[in-house]
Amino acid sequence: MPLTLSFLGRCGDRWRVRVDARPGARPRGLTVGLVSGRGPLGPAVVGPTDFESWVAELRGPCQLPADAIVRATMASDEGELIEETVPAHEPRGIHSWLRAAHRLPLATRPQPSALSRRETRDLARVFGWLGCGAADVPAEPVRAAEPLPHANGCTAELASLLAEFDVDADDLDPDLIQKLRR
Repeated sequence: MPLTLSFLGRCGDRWRVRVDARPGARPRGLTVGLVSGRGPLGPAVVGPTDFESWVAELRGPCQLPADAIVRATMASDEGELIEETVPAHEPRGIHSWLRAAHRLPLATRPQPSALSRRETRDLARVFGWLGCGAADVPAEPVRAAEPLPHANGCTAELASLLAEFDVDADDLDPDLIQKLRR
């Protein structure tokens, strides 16, 4: 690529574009302008013929359309026309991903860390097969085969479930409790 374009954005009442030529390039002519799908957005600027880096100030509308691009046309030493373009609006987020411009940065995964002794004991209480530090873990209380009913006819499991949803078992209708027990 003999030319590299960088859209710098708005500066006062003009749009700025940086044009970099590869070392040793000797263009016979250079024009830079803002263009959209409907045509030119302003007059093109004629650039110098001997430069390495040049900033062009272009006239155009205050608000650029979404499909606006910067187009540079250069006549090379051999007489062929070389055209380079760069979008005026850099696609971001999902638009960039859909155009496969670059990969979206993924959220970093948290680094694993060792469990504390307390966390390990708590897990060993719930999961007996864990077996680490089993001597430190108090034995699980023996459960009755049939849970004891509460005053309203609610089982302990149902009362525990209702408590998780901030519902008092004593406030429920006995018919509803029978339906919930099924």
